Amino acid sequence: MGAAAILPVMIIYHFFNLKLINGLETFNGPVKKDIEIKIRKLIKSNGRYLIATRFLFLLLIISSEVLLRYNRVDWIQGLDLLAKIDFPLRLCIYAAIFGFHYLISEYTFNKYFGQYLKKLKDVLAEMQ
Repeated sequence: MGAAAILPVMIIYHFFNLKLINGLETFNGPVKKDIEIKIRKLIKSNGRYLIATRFLFLLLIISSEVLLRYNRVDWIQGLDLLAKIDFPLRLCIYAAIFGFHYLISEYTFNKYFGQYLKKLKDVLAEMQ
């Protein structure tokens, strides 16, 4: 259930960012202004992705806890394993998931899009 909710958002995010990066090679109008726009778009796109995936994680956690509360563990495979864990420990696990997501998203953004962002900022600094 979790992957079914989060995976489409991640695929859409990466599709549009790759499309944006392919567009970085072409310039439309004044170069300086075009670079500034592309930098803002790349950063804004990453922010939207982070908000969307964190919202979906939160929605997944809340729906899992609601199902656990009303003893509907048979609705989702594997939820019975989560039911065996005490609530405070589950909260720690959820916090760890959010923390892990933060670290992974920072790493992947810097690895895949950070190099383009750095190049664009360097070019923009040279134009100053």
